[in-house]
Amino acid sequence: MKKNTLALTGLVALTSLTLISCGPTDVADEDDNYNKDSYTFVNAPTAPSYSALTKSDVNVYLNYAGTAGISYVSESAYYNPIEGVNYTQGTLLPTWTELQNVTKLKLNDVASYSDTSDADTYKKVSGQGFKTTDQKGIDLFANTVSNINTMGAAGNAVDISKHLDKMPHFKAYLDENPSIKNQISTNDGAIYYTPYFDGYNDIERMFIMDTTLVQKVLDVTSFDGFDTATSGNSDSKGVTGAYYQPFINADFNYGADTTVSVSVNATSQNLVIKKTDNIIKQQNALLSQGCTGKALAEQFQNYLKAAFGSNVGEGKLYANYSEIFIGEAAAYNADELVALMRVVKANPKLVSSGEKEEVEIFFPRGEAANRVANVLDLAQIWGIKGLDAEANNFYFDANGKLNSLATTQASYDALYLLNHLYNEGLIVDDFYYVPSSASATRGLDKYFKKTVNDWNYGLLMYDYSASVGAANDVVDGIGTDPTTRKFKTTNYSVKGIRPIVSPLTMWATENDWSYDQDLSDMTGKTLIRYSESNRTLKSGSWCIPSTYTNLDGALRLMDVMFSEYGALVNTFGPTKYWYHPTNVPGNTPMISTDISGSEAAPFLSGALTRAIKNSNKDFWSFMRENLGATHGIGGVRNNQADFQATNAYAQVGLTNVKNAIKSGAMKLAQVQKTGEENFFGSVPVNYKATVDKTASNAFDGLTQFWTDPKKTEKDNWVTVVANPVGATLGTVTTSPSTSNKLTLAQVQALHGQYNTIFLYTYANSLGASYVPDYAKVTG
Repeated sequence: MKKNTLALTGLVALTSLTLISCGPTDVADEDDNYNKDSYTFVNAPTAPSYSALTKSDVNVYLNYAGTAGISYVSESAYYNPIEGVNYTQGTLLPTWTELQNVTKLKLNDVASYSDTSDADTYKKVSGQGFKTTDQKGIDLFANTVSNINTMGAAGNAVDISKHLDKMPHFKAYLDENPSIKNQISTNDGAIYYTPYFDGYNDIERMFIMDTTLVQKVLDVTSFDGFDTATSGNSDSKGVTGAYYQPFINADFNYGADTTVSVSVNATSQNLVIKKTDNIIKQQNALLSQGCTGKALAEQFQNYLKAAFGSNVGEGKLYANYSEIFIGEAAAYNADELVALMRVVKANPKLVSSGEKEEVEIFFPRGEAANRVANVLDLAQIWGIKGLDAEANNFYFDANGKLNSLATTQASYDALYLLNHLYNEGLIVDDFYYVPSSASATRGLDKYFKKTVNDWNYGLLMYDYSASVGAANDVVDGIGTDPTTRKFKTTNYSVKGIRPIVSPLTMWATENDWSYDQDLSDMTGKTLIRYSESNRTLKSGSWCIPSTYTNLDGALRLMDVMFSEYGALVNTFGPTKYWYHPTNVPGNTPMISTDISGSEAAPFLSGALTRAIKNSNKDFWSFMRENLGATHGIGGVRNNQADFQATNAYAQVGLTNVKNAIKSGAMKLAQVQKTGEENFFGSVPVNYKATVDKTASNAFDGLTQFWTDPKKTEKDNWVTVVANPVGATLGTVTTSPSTSNKLTLAQVQALHGQYNTIFLYTYANSLGASYVPDYAKVTG
């Protein structure tokens, strides 16, 4: 599959006007703190040409959580500085005005905004015969894919596969992406919705670090001021033990001098890492005796000098040691990440500038079941697949077989490694706590934004760059207040809360790896950086109810989203909201080819960025509510939206990550054509398969074990992670079908039934070749 082409061909071939090609610079401007004119620009694609239809009115029912649709929803008027007019409730928003003009349609907002969830919307509209409250016909209805397919099966949605002759852009997309066509089609070939991606073959979630803390412990010439309290015992405010053991190699960082690929200006370059004693082995010896944070920091710097020293210094690959972890050319491995976590944990007074006696290292964004799972995501540093999969924790092995995290031996082994980190104090103690009055951003607010009374310093999260990077705007010394922020021009590349390139670790990329081998068994594994967090097909879109009033108009509006022009407008708004280079004459809309990664996109204009700041809304809320853009309907959101949604410091980190992916130094799971799946294939979201509830009762206890807890106590996989090291586990889960408590051994005894029923059914729905041998029913 062609990366980032989306079948919207022609962006690369557009007439080019080259300015200066480079990444984020240290030249601040009043709009968004970096010099946009320093990027490469080309002419934007032009709008498609349509002829007028006999009937132009199209009734659109698009309700985003009761706050946004195709018209302005709020009762409070909004002055749009770009248009120079007031927007009042019911006024068609700029994105939809532009799409209306391009398609020669008249768009009518017929949505009700009293409902705040897709489920309520579906219940309301389906109960009205898929018409509005006053029985107006609905031409386009936005909802979940599951509900849309239910509509189709009942004859309540139009099969758009029969009308592709009126959807040239969408047809071209399907021709270019047969695997997507397969996913959205029913068993009999019907298509009831256009697919929606919030980015395509683009990284979704990643490790995000307060890089200032790394700089404080690594980029020093003197260890004066480092902590002198003792680490290595259970009473310590620092590292409370030495439980974690070397993973990459028991004795050395690698078995010999090792050449790895690193990214430099989006180009792959080889780096030789010198063989030396494994840092975890060294630290464990020191911690077992009891040691100061200062001693751990000195030891770590000596290790880094031995392994990387010839590449560190002025004019070399790394300006300083922190860049080994936080730069584009990051070359740290799983053990070195744990070692860094220990050094930061053991020096709380240093990293907090004397403000705190203890700091946190790894924490989830908030108190919610899906955020608890972010702690489990940390196990990716040991090569565990399925953790950040889009559906059912499935993943492809090197042979293209579908496997499940739930029955992979290494998944269970990794829980004990998390347990070791938890007992060393490297994972926040109450990560599983989900109270009735939960805060979805508790960890982010406390450890990165520092906006709550019990704020503290924190090192690492696994989350979304756009939302987490905003923390830089509210932390003095790292970012500033959004209304006055300026991008600091001194050493900006090593400051701030921002994404980092994934660690090197052992991933099972070879065909002789087996799902039942121990995590410590390196058979079939190779040392690479990899992320499975690909933005694949999302669970929402829109359809045409069978009670439509204008079929041709609805098809056209669906189709324009898959044109080059429509895709950009749907993401960034009309062209008048885009930035135009100051040294380019005329008003022809321009897009940049080198913002971050490889997909061309416009920059937001200065007027728009100021309007977002002045609104006191986040990027996504403003774009949906005030501009009408970025809605989760059919189409592909340009992957540069995340870049522009986040803070300037986080943009530096996101550029590093995307450049590492572009260079090949870091591998990202890719949406592949059907029949070509391998280890690097992104698992599809939609399956033409279901498992009968009666059949699934047989392995409910196993399913429950890998479900995130929704209570204030430890349960399920958390029971393994959040226990004393070596504790004898009692019951770890409740089987929903029987209400019986199960032990871990009983949970694992359900693997066979799970594999031959659940895994087999879903794998076989993709094709018989996807079924692993161990999931096939024998006899």
